[in-house]
Amino acid sequence: MAGKMKVLIADDARSMREVLRAMVRDVTRDQVEVSEVEDGAEAVARCRRFNHDLVFLDHNMPRMKGIDAAREIRAMADPPYVVMVTAEHDRAHVTAALQAGVNDFLAKPISQDGVERALRRYLDAYRASPG
Repeated sequence: MAGKMKVLIADDARSMREVLRAMVRDVTRDQVEVSEVEDGAEAVARCRRFNHDLVFLDHNMPRMKGIDAAREIRAMADPPYVVMVTAEHDRAHVTAALQAGVNDFLAKPISQDGVERALRRYLDAYRASPG
């Protein structure tokens, strides 16, 4: 990971994007480039055009749900690490998200500690991956 980590935040709520952006920047001491989109379709399109290290996907968005976006993003060559941001914690939602290729979950309401744990798990996975 040469240079700053590249993070994409996909959420239809501007306030949630702003809060998550601030938390990510705080946790990483601003050693990150953060992009934002409003829905899953935009997240997929952005991931096709640009390389991202990590994508935070809201579960429930218009045009394309987070789980469908995760499925498309994870099918790409060299896909980013995908964190599903969700208030849905039941077994069926978690199982479906894992089958779609989601790497991790961030529970709503999000917290600084939750964001830090997700970033730490991403970095642990990145360090463990070959190449």
